[in-house]
Amino acid sequence: MTPDAFIAKWQANTRNEAAASKEHFLDLCALLGVPTPNSDATGTTYAFEKGVKKAAGGGGWADVWKRGCFGWEYKSRGGDLEKAHDQLLRYAGALENPPLLISSDMDRIIVRTNWTNAVSDRRDFGLEDLRDPTVRVLLKACWTDPDRWRPATTRQALTEQAAGEFAELARRLRARGHAGMTRRW
Repeated sequence: MTPDAFIAKWQANTRNEAAASKEHFLDLCALLGVPTPNSDATGTTYAFEKGVKKAAGGGGWADVWKRGCFGWEYKSRGGDLEKAHDQLLRYAGALENPPLLISSDMDRIIVRTNWTNAVSDRRDFGLEDLRDPTVRVLLKACWTDPDRWRPATTRQALTEQAAGEFAELARRLRARGHAGMTRRW
């Protein structure tokens, strides 16, 4: 499938999530040249409708899951993709904590990173973005090389940077004659 064919098809499509999401995903796989969930006959490493137990109890279904790569949740066009992300967060443990949490409708794809001790990153893509070969290569990495999405900044490094900036601010304030606060217990 070409980018133009994919974009034209999905711009015109008005069906809801249940009627369109699987076909959208299969078309995206064709566009990116990656295997579909049906390439795993047992669904043990890659599946549509992966059954999960929610962190807060109860069950649910992740729309698409690929072990070691992503959990993917669809909503209808214009749907609340933040809700889709929250749903994936509740499923993450049952999905073996995939490094990428992806939410999508037929117009948008939002990829969020989910590595332990790393600052989460978010990238948003619209249908028109799929014309760009670099965007397609980056999206293909969700299947083939999710480590490419790994943020360089760890939470510890971010905390150390913020502490250093506060220390520098305090030093400058003292140099200007501002007295520090005293505690009164």
